[in-house]
Amino acid sequence: APLNAPKFTKSLNGTDATLEIFTFPSNEVGLPLGIENMEDCTSRETAINFMRGTQLLQGPLEQFLEKTRPDYLVADAFFHFAPDSAAKFGVPVLVFHGTSFFALCADMCLLEHRPHMSVSSDDEYFVIPNLPHLIRLTRLQLPPEMRENKDSDVLRIAEAGIVSVHKSYGTIVNSFYELEQEYADYYRKVLGRRAWQIGPL
Repeated sequence: APLNAPKFTKSLNGTDATLEIFTFPSNEVGLPLGIENMEDCTSRETAINFMRGTQLLQGPLEQFLEKTRPDYLVADAFFHFAPDSAAKFGVPVLVFHGTSFFALCADMCLLEHRPHMSVSSDDEYFVIPNLPHLIRLTRLQLPPEMRENKDSDVLRIAEAGIVSVHKSYGTIVNSFYELEQEYADYYRKVLGRRAWQIGPL
């Protein structure tokens, strides 16, 4: 999106990399002009509309891939359609997760096993199964869509993001090995996913 471009141009100076700018579909999802990333979202509703907007970039991405045929694509987890889109043109995809190995492992286990649905109240503790440590939460600590187990765009996008990891060549995680070694190993060895951490920086 145009307003995000300045964040990258300086770091690309002196490289062969170029930026391809897509127009963010603010109007189509009820966002005011100027909201082009999560940092600009001032409410939950705005954030949800932003997430919906990211899904409308599939067409422009596919046009770009068809035109340029890159060697590979690194796509943020928000763009869960990227592996399917890139596969149409024989382009491998690495999915970028901006959180951590722990968050990625916890999300995958929550979405697969849904332990929060086995408790009788929102303040009763449940355990996220199969993780290296005992992690206890209540439903009140989960996003409303997951807590209520209701069909929503947010939950569909989250679930599709997990599925996209399975379809991709691997995952790049905003973390470093020494910080969360057990969860990096768990993600690779137990969940069986290729992954690279970007740190330490």
